[in-house]
Amino acid sequence: MAFVNEEVPANFVFDPKVFFNPSTRSPITPGWVRRWAVDHERNMFLVRLRAEIPAGGGPNLPGIYAINCGGFVVKFKALQTSSGSQKKGLTIDWKVLKFDLPLEKKKQRDFFQGLIEEALQAYGNALGQKDSRMLTINVSFL
Repeated sequence: MAFVNEEVPANFVFDPKVFFNPSTRSPITPGWVRRWAVDHERNMFLVRLRAEIPAGGGPNLPGIYAINCGGFVVKFKALQTSSGSQKKGLTIDWKVLKFDLPLEKKKQRDFFQGLIEEALQAYGNALGQKDSRMLTINVSFL
């Protein structure tokens, strides 16, 4: 049981009531979300709902992500930065800024935090790209 980084199958259908871009309210599709971190055995996946990519190389802005845990979905805001170089290797740092759970799931916060960390490590960078140049992927929660 582990998350892996894969291309989203072209025929996969996301539930439009849950998986949509919060800015535009447009449902996400496999054409818009090309990669995900997925654990087929546990029926879980992580996708990006919205990425804030600043024009002109401004400061990084947080993206909005969702992890589907066997039908229960947790949405969260996270900021990804990197250091190092493409040639020598990169360190990817994730900062999960906010994730909310309903009252009945609050006691399982550590469990969901662990799933988010595991999924982000498989996801790679903010665009879902993971390759051998990424030497380390760190995840922290604020």
